[in-house]
Amino acid sequence: AKSDTTLCVQDTTHLIPFKSHQTVILGDIITYTGHVHGSVGEQFTVDIDDNGVLRMIDTEIDYEQDQSLGMSGGDGAWKTYLFQATKIGESTITIQEIFRGEVISERTITVIVEEEK
Repeated sequence: AKSDTTLCVQDTTHLIPFKSHQTVILGDIITYTGHVHGSVGEQFTVDIDDNGVLRMIDTEIDYEQDQSLGMSGGDGAWKTYLFQATKIGESTITIQEIFRGEVISERTITVIVEEEK
């Protein structure tokens, strides 16, 4: 088994929200991007199984408007979660879309991590 420090990044896979299973290669970076707009109450959460197959690396936010302008309601953005496939196996990612504190949708994606062929 490889440790986290010896994994080589293979490729980047963008999760498709309506695809229930996706296969990636050990070491791949996996991303999920969704829209957030805090002043309107639009957000989402992303949770992964704590089984060591995937590891959350970071989150990134790309605002639609220049935040230095201080525009009212100008906080709409695309938020990206980045994970790495760190172990052979399966992990489940659960995505909840939330509007004004209420979960309006939930989907689950099973990520299957395989060795490079």
